[in-house]
Amino acid sequence: MDEDHPLHIVMVPWLAFGHLIPFLELSKSLAKMGHRISFISTPRNIQRLVKNQSSSPFINFISIPLAKDENLRDQAEATIDLPLDEVPYLKKAYDSLEGPVSIFLETSRPDWIIYDFAPHWLPPVASRLDIPCCFFSIFNASVNCFFGPPSRHTESDIDDSVSRNRKTLEDFTATPSWIPFPTNLAFRMHEIRKVFGSIQINVSGVSDGRRFACTIQGSEVVAIRSCMEFESEHVGLLEKLFEKPIVPVGLLPPPSPDVNDEDDKHEEWMRMREWLDKHEQKSVVYIALGTEAALSKEETSELALGLELSNIPFFWVLRKPTGSNDDPSSMLPKGFEERTKGKGFMCFSWAPQMRILGHPSLGGFMTHCGWSSVIEALEFGCPLILLPVINDQALNARTLVWKQVGLEIERDEEDGSFTREAVAKSLRTVMVDEEGEMYRAKVKEMRQVFGNKSLHDGYVERFSQYLKEHKRDKLLKNVFKFHLSQHRRIPKIPQELSSLINLVSLPLNHDQNLPEHAESSTDIPIEKTQFLKKAFDGLELYLTKFLENSKPDFIIHDFASYWLPKVSEKLGIPCVYFAVFTASSMAFLGPPEVLLDEKRNRILSPVDLCTSPEWIPFPSDIKYHHHEVVQYFKGAPPPEPDHHNDDDDDKYEAVPDTRRFGMVIRDSKFIAVRSSATEAAPSEEQVNELAIGLESSGLPFLWVLRKPLTGSASCSDLLPLGFEDRTRDRGVVYMTWLPQVKILHHPSVGGFLTHCGYNSVIEGLAFRRVLILLPMLNDQGLNARLLGGKQVGLEIPRNELDGSFSSKSVGHGGKRRGSTLNLMDRLETRPRR
Repeated sequence: MDEDHPLHIVMVPWLAFGHLIPFLELSKSLAKMGHRISFISTPRNIQRLVKNQSSSPFINFISIPLAKDENLRDQAEATIDLPLDEVPYLKKAYDSLEGPVSIFLETSRPDWIIYDFAPHWLPPVASRLDIPCCFFSIFNASVNCFFGPPSRHTESDIDDSVSRNRKTLEDFTATPSWIPFPTNLAFRMHEIRKVFGSIQINVSGVSDGRRFACTIQGSEVVAIRSCMEFESEHVGLLEKLFEKPIVPVGLLPPPSPDVNDEDDKHEEWMRMREWLDKHEQKSVVYIALGTEAALSKEETSELALGLELSNIPFFWVLRKPTGSNDDPSSMLPKGFEERTKGKGFMCFSWAPQMRILGHPSLGGFMTHCGWSSVIEALEFGCPLILLPVINDQALNARTLVWKQVGLEIERDEEDGSFTREAVAKSLRTVMVDEEGEMYRAKVKEMRQVFGNKSLHDGYVERFSQYLKEHKRDKLLKNVFKFHLSQHRRIPKIPQELSSLINLVSLPLNHDQNLPEHAESSTDIPIEKTQFLKKAFDGLELYLTKFLENSKPDFIIHDFASYWLPKVSEKLGIPCVYFAVFTASSMAFLGPPEVLLDEKRNRILSPVDLCTSPEWIPFPSDIKYHHHEVVQYFKGAPPPEPDHHNDDDDDKYEAVPDTRRFGMVIRDSKFIAVRSSATEAAPSEEQVNELAIGLESSGLPFLWVLRKPLTGSASCSDLLPLGFEDRTRDRGVVYMTWLPQVKILHHPSVGGFLTHCGYNSVIEGLAFRRVLILLPMLNDQGLNARLLGGKQVGLEIPRNELDGSFSSKSVGHGGKRRGSTLNLMDRLETRPRR
């Protein structure tokens, strides 16, 4: 992989400007490094975003309109366009982007997708297209830690107001048990009531908790808008809670305003600056509490009277609440503007916040504690007066108090009300009184972190490097995806042979013990195999009629159709038994008279299978281990059922394999021998040890881990916690069919850890690959003994009785690479055959 090659990255943010802007800032930072960005949003949002932004040739804005919804206001494309109680309809409309976004991803095939919490449908789409995903949290690490692992984000059966271990609202007012270090992170009762009061309506059918859980769990890495210098403990804890790599991208502080640009000469800003210039340094408090969750009229009035009481000059941006047509000045107490004229500046429209915060007259910032506003204030070393309004703002306030860079206005715990006296006291403490000197000193220290452009550029550079190092290998991806799409149960017949091969389909008799559509051993667990054989025996009548009509020259059959030699004899058609087992395995089973003789049949006496048979006249190590015999009989039917009771068909049992083998060998004209395969899968414990062994070996690996036939376990469920993340740089795990022959043929493959099915063995040796042997079932144990004796494979040591093996025994050869290489050398020096 060429790490210097720029990436194509798709950005998919939620439709709130508190999300859109950080996504755009990250996009601009990545674009400066040469990466190509496709930024997906709606038409109006894109217009608003690019209005005051300098264009970049590396950022392409992809405009996708929302689906029409009668409950959504006209031209409402962001939360800023709606009152809080109508945002659920925006989420419902947002989910309509799934189809167009999927089409865009299919046609553009980017290297990465970086998405927000809202597109819960995006991880499955990305997985299908084999595009890696990054969840970008615009919240800081402490907020994410408070809510805990993704599994805790899912909703209860009743509503979205509780999570698995938080059954009441009171539970959110306590610090979480999973945070192991001292913290003050907790909601106040009035805050948590407001949070859940805003999300009671769920018209999309998907709660916010479910969205967070799906997007986090579906990602390969989590990027977070934070830095180690501010909250290293929380970043470290978050990696454990999310069980994902956590990559801080820095604080993405916006660039300081240029005094020479056009905005500096904007008429409205010039009027504001003129007023600010009249005041002494560090004397003015700036108040901006957002618009999406505004204060009530009573709260606004009390805040105004507190400002008046403090006697501190103020610059107040008071916007009308979202969805309201009221004049924002109507929220103020009667006569307030006249009484504070000259002392205060009221702005009822947009204001250039970065320019105001950067003005030397600013001595304090009263904020709603939105993370973006906090970052902007601390970038200029501005002390904070904290008045959180909703959602994560309360937790941000706790963090800022803990860090001693801000003082929270005292409020009533239950209803959240505050007094004018509390407002005035907080203002004077932070900006004037000696008691507030610690806040003023702390923000000067914090400015060294928040205002350090090179520090945060470095975080983005490391994130860029991570994306480059962990992007998919497109060549490998295309090979695998092509073959996955072409895979069928029966391999594709070459075109030149298609006219010569006729596939005849015969339906199985329905059996209540078989799952629906089960027509192969790959469709069922091993315990159900006897019922499949019973259903297979139901083909006798259909096949007999087919043979009577078609009159073939030969019949080539497998071991299961024990009844076929008699049918072919009756029709005068010679038949051949094609053994898919090795000659050594067939010899181990013995002659048909042994298989059909109850007294001599060793399979009816399992302990005898652990010794070499008497009829093999030369030295042989071909025998089973005890644990293999136990596994062999795991799904076997009773030894000798009654097959001939015509009056009691309900008690019919599948004919034992020994009788099937014995009868087809005895009654066939001759036997062809080749190879074998099976669908037996390792247990979860065995997968665990194998994974740890692979990890400890230090070797690169490609692991095809097939999904168990029972249960719905995913690949990550079977593997040890964090295994894929720890081995991401040198290993890949696939839980689906892959083109084994093409993989074995690849020059990078040096060894093949196999279950010893003889098909796989033949393919491995055909390409001269060293075999590491881990037999699972049936003839595989015998094949392993044969291969070990031939010195073309090394068997992983196992407990003789239960078949367990340790990760050490798996990884031993990897750590002692010399032994593996010696085996490869021996194979290379053998004569080619």
